[in-house]
Amino acid sequence: MNFEGLHIITAVGDSMVPTIKFGDRLYILEIKKKNNILTDGAIYVIFYSSGVVVKRVYVRKDYIVLHSDNSHIADKVLCCDEPASATIIGRVVGSTKKF
Repeated sequence: MNFEGLHIITAVGDSMVPTIKFGDRLYILEIKKKNNILTDGAIYVIFYSSGVVVKRVYVRKDYIVLHSDNSHIADKVLCCDEPASATIIGRVVGSTKKF
């Protein structure tokens, strides 16, 4: 098994509740290529103007939606040239719950 590019981070905040809760350990597979195709509806770690965030990503023809699973938090839409201001760090490929 190859674990190259696999990182573990601890979730902070409630934007992805109920899917991800505060203290959960997230397994992140680093994305190295800039042209890597995003999987619609997958969860990614993203460096954005507000810092590092974990969001479900929906890819549309002219924009990208950063979605929080927590229904109390509004989606962020990245239009036109804005996706260049966000860097996809990696895809969440697994998690373990806080005990």
